[in-house]
Amino acid sequence: MTRRVIPLAAPLLGILGALLLWGAGEARCAAAAHSLPVPPLAPIERGEYRARDARTGEEIWRNQWSIERHTRDGNTIIEAREEGRGRRDSETPTSWIVQIDGGLFGTHRHLSYRREVRDASGGLLEIHERDLDFTGGTGHVTDHDPRTGRQESRRFPLPEPSVGAEMLAVELRLLPDADGHRMRFSLVTIPGKVLEMEARIVGREVVSVPAGSFDCYRIEVAPTGLLGVLADLLMPKIQMWHTVAAPHVWIKYQGPGEGGDSREILRELTRFDPPPK
Repeated sequence: MTRRVIPLAAPLLGILGALLLWGAGEARCAAAAHSLPVPPLAPIERGEYRARDARTGEEIWRNQWSIERHTRDGNTIIEAREEGRGRRDSETPTSWIVQIDGGLFGTHRHLSYRREVRDASGGLLEIHERDLDFTGGTGHVTDHDPRTGRQESRRFPLPEPSVGAEMLAVELRLLPDADGHRMRFSLVTIPGKVLEMEARIVGREVVSVPAGSFDCYRIEVAPTGLLGVLADLLMPKIQMWHTVAAPHVWIKYQGPGEGGDSREILRELTRFDPPPK
């Protein structure tokens, strides 16, 4: 058995696309009194993931990502970029670029997100932007269709503790030290819906992915309340594997696909570039 310890987080971007489906209706937001603690973060990380059909093994899409962390005005700032290609949320191949800027763990907690999607010939299909002001308790989402010029915007309240879907993999690194290995939080989906969620450690096992073999915690993530009951009946379980060794890096995802895709997919770490010395 090969066992390696990766010294930083796996990517922040687009982890639970299945929640795009569950976010179709409004969820009740029960406000909490405090934000989540600061999970461990490295100054720089880079890598690649692939997504495969869980039944056939066919590769569906692949993405490369980079994340940089630094301090600005007393805030921990994250700047991230993702570039991907494949059939991620449509039957035809597309390419996409995502950029994130977030002041997540300071006096002003916020997250800015921009995604551009293009067709196979490079034509711009959509632009999605959102700004989450966790300190102020408000979110703003804008979708723009460059082909028609149509633009839609909406605002919504954010409870505490809230987690943007892009940051879920990092926040789950808090689970090994959480009371009872459980966390409850409000998850903000990419379309800007807020869902009450629970994540918990349910086991420990060795997981093999193209990047290597790792001793991992197996984590289940699910909506709570009635939405959770419906999801348990209608959708594959959402499971994620994080390394037992700190900082508990995300290695693998298994669960529903994205953008209305009902098939079960696997997301696996294929490459990880450690930060420079």
